[in-house]
Amino acid sequence: MKTNLIRHVVAAALLLAVTAGPGLASESTPPASAAEAITRGKASLNVRARYESVEQTGLRDANALTLRTRLGYATAPWSGFRALAELENIVSPDGDRFGQAGINAGGAGRAVVPDPEGSELNQAYLSFTSGKTVATAGRQRLVLDSARFIGDVAWR
Repeated sequence: MKTNLIRHVVAAALLLAVTAGPGLASESTPPASAAEAITRGKASLNVRARYESVEQTGLRDANALTLRTRLGYATAPWSGFRALAELENIVSPDGDRFGQAGINAGGAGRAVVPDPEGSELNQAYLSFTSGKTVATAGRQRLVLDSARFIGDVAWR
């Protein structure tokens, strides 16, 4: 099941990368319609492999090797509007070697590495820009300064 999901994510990323190339109009010409804004959008792919080892008194050591894949698509700006959707998938070749924040039974008694396997909608929003003002509504990733207090767990 995990292998099929990874194959689907990679296939979708390649398809978006090939089909989301620059349109016939030049990049400096704004899209004439919402449909053109969608077709002139840009795909994004971000893949992160991560290893973390945790030693905690009273628990077995944890060793986590995870792969996070983010696949997204952002439309070109049209009449001040822009939309973005981004999916995220995290897989681990051996999820039983660490406690996934209480999710996996195989990791019971092990230290926790908060990088659980799964797929989710990471971001989906609509933004409107007028002059220097930008209004964004929807689910978005917020990172303040070094992400120590507000962020996407880049700082631990």
